[in-house]
Amino acid sequence: MHGDFRLGNLLAVGERITAVIDWEIWSLADPRIDAGWFLTNCDPRYLSSRHPLLSGVTPAPAQLASIYSRELGRDVPDLEWFQALACFKSVATWSLIVKHNRRRSSPRTDLGGDGGGVARFCWREAEN
Repeated sequence: MHGDFRLGNLLAVGERITAVIDWEIWSLADPRIDAGWFLTNCDPRYLSSRHPLLSGVTPAPAQLASIYSRELGRDVPDLEWFQALACFKSVATWSLIVKHNRRRSSPRTDLGGDGGGVARFCWREAEN
């Protein structure tokens, strides 16, 4: 398992992915953890809120999950649970980033509220 499998850790030439980078937190684990993380981080609603220039670039998570299952050649059960886990991990990570930023003598203003955006996105997903 990669541990941070997302668009920002893929290198590509045109439409062809040529490398996956940033392997420092790899482990032996359920590959659905990476799938849930990827699906959550590629969600157009989440992605466009963080990176407006990427609005409309990725398909909906359900469509990506369908492509993943088709390419894998079998159903992938419980992906929604792994997406929820990804949301939990994302909120926990951003909470620590914001907390440590606030303790700095000169906090970065660009890190003050983004964690809240992640939390709001995940909360909306949990309600659906």
